[in-house]
Amino acid sequence: MSFFNFESGRGAFLALFVLAVITAIFALPFQLRTNAAKGLYQKTESHERGLENYDIRTDKAAFEKIASFRSTMGKDAVEVADARDAFVRGENELKKRVPTLNVEYNDDIRIPEIIAPDVQQGKAFFYTPLCPKTF
Repeated sequence: MSFFNFESGRGAFLALFVLAVITAIFALPFQLRTNAAKGLYQKTESHERGLENYDIRTDKAAFEKIASFRSTMGKDAVEVADARDAFVRGENELKKRVPTLNVEYNDDIRIPEIIAPDVQQGKAFFYTPLCPKTF
């Protein structure tokens, strides 16, 4: 008696089932991809023809609009300047502790985006005490 007895139909069914399982194992990972598979950064794009991507932060003519948004939040330009100064003070303080520090600023709103030791200058590590000093 053969395991794949095709005359009774069971063997053919079993062979098709095994073939379907093998196909599913190889095909499903390509069908069930996550958004992470698309890359680290996802570019924002308009899905409507003729409607370009607009970012108010890069529009020099939108200064008044940004100021009105800021005022509705109870903030003013002085507070924004103070925050930027705090970024610079913090960067300088950290550079005293990590001489190989590399800080990359965001192109849009000029805030620190990547803060890390410069790997091209050799080995360097961040040292953070248990109770860090306030900048």
